[in-house]
Amino acid sequence: MSRYVSTSLTAAERQHRMFYYGQDTWQVTPKLTVNYGLRWEVYFPEYVNGKDQGGFANLEQGVDRCGWRGRHWLNGNEQNDWHYFAPRFGLPIV
Repeated sequence: MSRYVSTSLTAAERQHRMFYYGQDTWQVTPKLTVNYGLRWEVYFPEYVNGKDQGGFANLEQGVDRCGWRGRHWLNGNEQNDWHYFAPRFGLPIV
């Protein structure tokens, strides 16, 4: 086990996120209403603000990867996932 103490006072890690939600209500009969919607969550990869300004833990390999060191970019070479959809459906009881 080894440890590293950074002397940088400007190190920062950031992650952008976007959330969208749309919904609608359909009144089938006077006593039956259907609510439905869709939520889309977009999580961008976490990134550091510059070379040697932070790192990413890789629990599978048991190592830390420093941003912009070797073959690792500022985001740790992570890819964005655009497939986080969550449908919503409801039948209110009247």
